[in-house]
Amino acid sequence: MAQLPGVPHAPFFAETSGTLSPALGARRGCVLRASDGRHPCAAAESSWRNSRLDREEKSRGQGRATSKIASQKKVTKARIKVKKKSRSARLYVAGSATWSYACTTHTRSFIFVAAYHLSAKVVSRSKGGSAVRSAAYRAGEKIYDERTGQHADYSRKRDVIAKEIFAPAGTPAWARDRGTLWNRVEDAEKRKDSQLAIELELNLPREFSDAENWRLLTDFVKKVLVSKGRVCDVAYHKPNTKDGDPHPHAHILMPMRSVSGDGFGKKHADMGYEGFFGRSSALKSLREQWCEFARGRAAELGIDLGADWDHRSFVTRGIDLIPQGKRGAAAERLEKQGIKSERVADYVALMRANGEKLLASPEIALKAITDRQSTFTAAELARYIDAHCMPDQFNAILEKAKARCVLVGKDRFGRERFSTPEMVAIEKNMLALSDALNRADLHRVRHNIIEGFLGASKLSFEQKLAAGVILRGSDFSTLVGYAGSGKSTMFAAIRGAYEAAGFQVRGAALSGIAAENFEIGSGITSRTLASWRHAWAQGRERLTAKDILVIDEAGMIGSRELATTLRAARDAGAKVILVGDPEQLQAIEAGAAFRALTDRHGASRLTTIRRQAHAWMREASHALATEKTGEAIALYREHGGILAFGTEEEAQTTLLTSYLKDWAAAPDKSQIILTHTRALAQALNAEIRAQFQAQGRLAFETRFQTSRGPRDFARGDRIMFLKNDRQLAVKNGLLGHVLDIDGDRMTVALDKGGRISFNAKEYPEIEHGYAVTVHKAQGVTVDHAYVLASRGFDRQLAYVAMTRHREKLSLHYSRETFGKPDDFDRIMSRDRAKDTTLDYEATMLDARDIDGADVPGLRTQIAAMPIPAKSGSGAGRSVERSRDLDRGIE
Repeated sequence: MAQLPGVPHAPFFAETSGTLSPALGARRGCVLRASDGRHPCAAAESSWRNSRLDREEKSRGQGRATSKIASQKKVTKARIKVKKKSRSARLYVAGSATWSYACTTHTRSFIFVAAYHLSAKVVSRSKGGSAVRSAAYRAGEKIYDERTGQHADYSRKRDVIAKEIFAPAGTPAWARDRGTLWNRVEDAEKRKDSQLAIELELNLPREFSDAENWRLLTDFVKKVLVSKGRVCDVAYHKPNTKDGDPHPHAHILMPMRSVSGDGFGKKHADMGYEGFFGRSSALKSLREQWCEFARGRAAELGIDLGADWDHRSFVTRGIDLIPQGKRGAAAERLEKQGIKSERVADYVALMRANGEKLLASPEIALKAITDRQSTFTAAELARYIDAHCMPDQFNAILEKAKARCVLVGKDRFGRERFSTPEMVAIEKNMLALSDALNRADLHRVRHNIIEGFLGASKLSFEQKLAAGVILRGSDFSTLVGYAGSGKSTMFAAIRGAYEAAGFQVRGAALSGIAAENFEIGSGITSRTLASWRHAWAQGRERLTAKDILVIDEAGMIGSRELATTLRAARDAGAKVILVGDPEQLQAIEAGAAFRALTDRHGASRLTTIRRQAHAWMREASHALATEKTGEAIALYREHGGILAFGTEEEAQTTLLTSYLKDWAAAPDKSQIILTHTRALAQALNAEIRAQFQAQGRLAFETRFQTSRGPRDFARGDRIMFLKNDRQLAVKNGLLGHVLDIDGDRMTVALDKGGRISFNAKEYPEIEHGYAVTVHKAQGVTVDHAYVLASRGFDRQLAYVAMTRHREKLSLHYSRETFGKPDDFDRIMSRDRAKDTTLDYEATMLDARDIDGADVPGLRTQIAAMPIPAKSGSGAGRSVERSRDLDRGIE
């Protein structure tokens, strides 16, 4: 892109047209240019609200320099409202992925970044706190404080967008009146050091509209807090930061006590300091749930919140940056008044320190972005850097970061995708390792053994054919098996054949429950990949040339993890069999590795569905597996398996009614409720337990401090284990029901058979197991499945959720959630599969950097990252046939 004389270019990321607001421009990743060819910062010194932009544009006639840039490719007009005088400035949005110099002082005003934040504090008299004053400020109201005889007047506050009190059903009307509620809170607490309320403060995505943010906030409050019996006074604020950026956030004020009759009852058990702020606290669980809830809603709206919308600490994520915290509203007000604030100074110092870290090592930003995706857009990189540095550091960091990126190609939407040489090397290494294994054939089974085991089995022709290909195949095999196609049954026969030939078969999976289910179905001793890798690192149970490693649910494994596993197998001379379905849930980490390798090597396939009891159900499952989600929806809708309701409350109520009715009619049948988010699953668990308690089916209830906060368990409760524990013989995701509780000790009958007894203080990783997320359910089979659909679903989630059952599927959704009649089918059918750098291999052969220039020696640079020298007991032809790899990557 040509640079106009004296004009500091900004990075341009997307093409658009029509009327555009700053927020909408930011959502599309746009940085805007004034019609005179300048960056908006040159036309208006700091923000959209500077009316000088109007005066300057008016004096210039809005178009003098238009011809200078109108000839540039992919430049379109847009009108942006200037708030103060409601006039418009003519701006241009360039849609090239070309990078150029950004404004060094005001860039931050134009890159709108969603930053995760959720904190909590106690409103306490000992610290001068007042529940009435706090509520009045949050709501922007004038409330009379009966305790002090004074008014708390914040009625002139102008940044309150919305406010409302939410309370459980049956709560008396006085609790929904702000003045009455908080005056009674004050009256109920007599001590001078009383703790009056807990306040949550949380950021809302800047990319959302006000209506979207309010809906997100209220849904979270209802499903996560009100469902637990809490009264919540909610206020949505949207002030502007010092830089002029909008700062949407919310305050949730909650009484410490439960509401009862004309006053208050006992304090909520988890509202004490240890219960709410302790190590295994409610706050820790809330932080995770809010992150998940907001990400899920953003996915529904097609918005990417970026790598920084994450509840985990930098340390946990392996990112060498300093937690920045936030400036805070009070500090912002002092700063505007010209009063120096220590908090703002600390915040600026931390931002600058992080900027210096990024300047010294821009790989920090690239590592954070490629932690969960192999490729990224230019806008994603700029947004991440912008969130962790000062404006005057932005350009220098961006320049250094982009020098370490390569353009790998365009996705199916025409968006240019970038990656790093390291990520390209990881995935090329993965491919080369699979090629090396595929060239070896040290684990072929003799014909007579194959015939003996397959002939005596009850496998179908399709299963025998696939098993024969694997048993006669090379040291790298892949099997794509549709959900419910009998993969585990087939591998029981394969195991017998390999063992008869003198080999040892080991099983692995990403999750504990997937490994557990695979072991039950196939008889192959199975553990998580993490468990195997830990043992290998300790020098225990290492692979040998006599090993067959079968990896189930391989579609959920990212490129880094699979490359590491393939390397271990190559070094040992073992055979690897990947089993999965690329159409099911995608990998959590970066890269759709299984799909890339099946594209490379092909795969045996099991396409005959066996799980469902009825032929039309099996037909629907086949449609789901072959990207024909609409046909599956039509079949279930025709047979009454998909039910639409007016409101979300109706959809949830009828789903719970159906679940309870079926349970009462056939308590021996296995049932499960599936949702997209953990927060919704927790709310449904609470509602089911309330119904069972009312029916007297839960006895001897005891409260436990679990890893997700306080939970009540009773005899008869469904329970889910959340952490692998070899001593207890439980896996993450394993289900059971509580037989007995004696103090801290709980006895559970497991769904897989058998019973265990454990101390819940020593193993607190438990949760109610009536409703779970779809991710927890992959690999699970039940008699009856009940699905509560939301806009976070896609084709992959729908496939898993709608194929867990044998006999009955009941999917409920609300028109309130999905909007237009056709939106349900469209959302459930959308494809959100991950990519790899290998998807753009043809483009990578002529790789360019982010500026579009050729990268001299890039292929040499990548090829110079060889696979580590082999070690271990892998000898013979497998070593000979992979020796060429030691010279570099093909």
